[in-house]
Amino acid sequence: MTLLLLAAGFASRLEPISFRCPKHLIPIGNGKVLLDVFVDTYENYFDKFSRIVLITNDVFLSCFENWAKKQKFKIDVISDGVKDKSGKKGAVGDFLLAIKIASISDDVLICAPDFVPTELNLSEFIKSSATGDSVIMTKIEKNINKIKAGSCLKLDSCGRVVEFCEKPEEPFSNIYGIPYYIVQNKDIPLIREIPKSNWDNMGQIPAILSEKSKLSAFNYSGKCIHLTDLNDLDILKKSY
Repeated sequence: MTLLLLAAGFASRLEPISFRCPKHLIPIGNGKVLLDVFVDTYENYFDKFSRIVLITNDVFLSCFENWAKKQKFKIDVISDGVKDKSGKKGAVGDFLLAIKIASISDDVLICAPDFVPTELNLSEFIKSSATGDSVIMTKIEKNINKIKAGSCLKLDSCGRVVEFCEKPEEPFSNIYGIPYYIVQNKDIPLIREIPKSNWDNMGQIPAILSEKSKLSAFNYSGKCIHLTDLNDLDILKKSY
């Protein structure tokens, strides 16, 4: 299994800081950046993966390459070739491009590393895909506004996703989708069917997998760190 980190966005809600630094590498305190928190949380599980790939854009490529050189393990940093926000490919486009550029031929764990479930047993999450299903991480969320800003899922009696909606106006459940997906290699061709007009929405991946294949839910009940805006950044700095 390949671990794929999607880090090619421009973080408009963190401007002006994100003009000069990708949000994953913004200092949060004690000499750490958000990607360091991701690594600190999961590095004991990295031997579970055949390789680790991080895709970014041309603007921040050297930033991530310099960060990767300091790590104890190998990270293949690649670029989607985008030079400004007007040309961004979106999460789906970057996923498909990473598959091509990095010649990924096995199952893939896709992570949006600005979202860190800090109490996750990554081995258990990986094992949940042994059934042959692709998998999405989920969480029971009481805050309806978080669901409206994120995603909403409905499960059947077997724990498979039968309905998925990104940014629902009227949530139909309290099950929230976390942007950590295990995509079985056999399901990758389905993602190529997503129209380019929807490539900016990462939730299109579980949406099409739940519709055209089998997508299981892995429930996570622990704490999460999520960096989306300047308020989140202030909270993170107070924590570190």
